[in-house]
Amino acid sequence: MGIRRTRLMLASLIVIMGTLLGCPGAATAKRAPTVIIVGAGMSGISAAKTLSDAGIKRILILEATNRIGGRMYKANFSGVSVELGANWVSGVGGPQVNPVWIMANKLRLKSFLSNFLNLSSNTYKPEGGVYEESVARKAFEVAEQVVEFGTKVSKDLAARKQPDISILTSQRLKNYFPKTPLEMVIDYYLCDFESAEPPRATSLLNSEPSSTYSNFGEDSYFVSDPRGYESVVHYVAQQFLTTNAAGQITDPRLQLKKVVRSSFHLAISYFMV
Repeated sequence: MGIRRTRLMLASLIVIMGTLLGCPGAATAKRAPTVIIVGAGMSGISAAKTLSDAGIKRILILEATNRIGGRMYKANFSGVSVELGANWVSGVGGPQVNPVWIMANKLRLKSFLSNFLNLSSNTYKPEGGVYEESVARKAFEVAEQVVEFGTKVSKDLAARKQPDISILTSQRLKNYFPKTPLEMVIDYYLCDFESAEPPRATSLLNSEPSSTYSNFGEDSYFVSDPRGYESVVHYVAQQFLTTNAAGQITDPRLQLKKVVRSSFHLAISYFMV
């Protein structure tokens, strides 16, 4: 998942209700907890597996779409599998092994190391052609100084237990206002592209410094496997959800095309039947 990140793996909305349903008394106390998870992306499926491994089997996973995977999804374009969501395994080659990288290797997902060091010589002008490498490099260096400033501010806020601010706010504290096409495209690359959202919406405390890179390494691998990056989510799901001979999930605890509007009432109607 190419976000710096960490981006993480936190795209799904998860609502967990660790509520004991039923009448009060000794009989209720003996019942297993009922847990409802809204969203069958990587976060939702991982949460459900964690609960299942802990012995909590009364789980209901509700997904609004007709598939699992969340932001990890692909489409067929002229016979070629194209990722429409997450595309990179970010955080490889560091002191700790990224668990997503472990799963990708177990599945033997086809991937390639992405080298972002040559961006300054491959940044295109709006009217066509590339910027002079020295010009682009200087603009990148300025933007990277702003990122370093944001990291320092984030550490200071955390140390003093101060409220969070956005990436955009930290940029303004540094008096950084991207205006030219070159400055704006670099800002997009460092912020929107990395975090999958604009800097005004990105938490500084939760994104700088990036735990993905600091813990797992600076390398990123581009997933280009025809099976899709979503194979990782299916790999996790199949470890605790019932599947048929074809590997398709048939477990009734996973319900697709279920849009949650009132999770409490839906939980009552489901588990009290």
